[in-house]
Amino acid sequence: MHNKLFKLFLPISVFTFSLFLLMNLGLIDLLRSSKLAFGLLISGFFTIGTIVFIMLSELKRFKYLNKRYEKILRFISNIEPTIDLKFFMDKVFDFALELTATRFGTICISTNDGNWEFISMKGYNKEFLKDIHFEEECFEHLKCENSEIKVIEDILQSSRIPKHIRKIIKSELKDTPKKSILGIFRHGKEVLGFITIDYMKEKVDFSSETLELLKLLLKISALFISAKKDYERRMIFQKEVIRSMIRIIELKDKYTKGHSERVANISVKIAKRLGLSAEDVDMVHWVGIIHDIGKVGIPDEILNKAMKLTKEEYEIVKKHPTLGEQVINQMSYLKDLAPIVRHHHEKWDGTGYPDGLKGKEIPLLSRILAVADAFDAMTSDRSYRKALSIEEALNEIKKNSGIQFDPEIVDAFLDVLSIYEEENLV
Repeated sequence: MHNKLFKLFLPISVFTFSLFLLMNLGLIDLLRSSKLAFGLLISGFFTIGTIVFIMLSELKRFKYLNKRYEKILRFISNIEPTIDLKFFMDKVFDFALELTATRFGTICISTNDGNWEFISMKGYNKEFLKDIHFEEECFEHLKCENSEIKVIEDILQSSRIPKHIRKIIKSELKDTPKKSILGIFRHGKEVLGFITIDYMKEKVDFSSETLELLKLLLKISALFISAKKDYERRMIFQKEVIRSMIRIIELKDKYTKGHSERVANISVKIAKRLGLSAEDVDMVHWVGIIHDIGKVGIPDEILNKAMKLTKEEYEIVKKHPTLGEQVINQMSYLKDLAPIVRHHHEKWDGTGYPDGLKGKEIPLLSRILAVADAFDAMTSDRSYRKALSIEEALNEIKKNSGIQFDPEIVDAFLDVLSIYEEENLV
C-alpha cells in the first residue's frame, strides 16, 4: 500500500516544484523569490509528507509483524511432547489463518498405521471431512515436492488430490476454493502431513513476510508431530516393558496375580474423589501398577511361603519398597514415581517402613496407595491365609484410620466403596 502511495506522491511533489519554478522565470526578483519560496514550501510539504507517511506505515507494519512473532515465540516456548496433538494443530491453524487472512482450510496428517486423516479444519463441515481417510500412496507426490509451500489455483482440479477424493469433496461443498496455499509438514525426508489454506476468491496477494512466517510454522509443526510420534511410540514401549515386569512378579508370587491392576483402579477412584488433577490421577494409576516391582528381588520361597514368615524373612520382604525405588530410578521416564513407591508402606502414626515417616510427611499418592494396597491384600487369598470378606476388610480399614492410614484418604475410600462393588472391581 505505502509503495503505491509513494509512487503517487513523489511525482506530484516534483511536478509542484517544477511548476512554480517555471512560473517565476522572467519575473521581477522580488516576485520570483516569493513565488519560488512558496513553490519550494508546497513541494517540500508534499515530499516531507510522503516520507513521514512511509515511515509511519513501516512502523505500523513492523509493530504488527513483531506482535505476530511474539505470539508465535510464546507458543513455541510452551511446546512439549505431552501436549495433545489436535490441540497443538488447532493452535497452529489459528496462527496460519490469522497470517493469511482467511477462514477456510484443512490439516491432514499421517497416522501411526500409515494412513492419512483430517485432524483439523476451518470453514468446512467437520463431520463430513473427518470421515475421509487416505491411504499413504495417495500422497507419495508430496515427497517429491522441492518446497514446503505451493500456491495452487483451484486445488480440487489438482492432481495432488486423488480423483475419487476430489469427487467426494466437490459433491459436498457449495463453494470450492479458487486459490490455495499448500504447506507440507516435512521432517528430514519424511512427509508427516499437509495444510491447505483456502480462498474462495481468485485475486489474493501474499506478502513475503507472511509466507516466511508460514514456513516457520510448518517447520515447528513438523518437529512437533515427529517428536509426538516418537514420544507415543516410546511410551507404548515403556508401558509394555512395565507390564511385562509386573507379569514376571505375578509368576513369582501366584497369589498377587491381578493385584497391581486392582490397586491401580482403586487408587484412581480415591484420587478422583479427592479432586486431584488429571496428572496426579494418571500418576497414581501407574504407581498402582508398579508399586510392588521391588518384589522381583525377593526370593520365591519367601514370597510363596505357606506359613507365617520369620522375623528375618519379614525384614527381607520389607526391602521391596526400596528395591522398587532402585529399579524405577533406572528408568528416566518413571523417576517421579520412585519416592511414592518407596513410601507406600509408611504409616500415618510413623511406625511404617522404610523411613518411619509420619502424617503428611508421607507423599499424598503414597497415602492413597497404602489404603488401596491394604484393602486389596486383605480381600485376596494369600499363601498363609484365606481372603477376608469385604465387610471384615472394611472394618480393619476403619479401625486403623488415624493409625495406619490417613483419615481423609479413608473417608474418600469409604465414599466410593459402593462404586467398586457395583463395578465388580473388588
